Amino acid sequence: HDGDIGHFPLPSNKEVFFIRTKYLWEDWVVVNNMLGSPHNVTVPNSDETKKLNARGELPIESNLSDEGRTTICHFLKGDIQIYISFLNNAVNLSDE
Repeated sequence: HDGDIGHFPLPSNKEVFFIRTKYLWEDWVVVNNMLGSPHNVTVPNSDETKKLNARGELPIESNLSDEGRTTICHFLKGDIQIYISFLNNAVNLSDE
């Protein structure tokens, strides 16, 4: 369905958990507890855990043209719809 984003059918007997890079350790602790662990995850306390990505740098600014952005969005539309559907179904994330 064109424009019907975020409604990729998932099996009703499956739960989806998301662990976001930006909130890696917070999400990890929540999911671990939701899965019934009697113990909290030991969160490392170092500069390594504060990196935003593998390089430890903020993402670069986009230098895409409007046409380039449109082309990329066209080819990624299906993947983006699936990603949004998983986000919408993640039991460890709130609607906020």
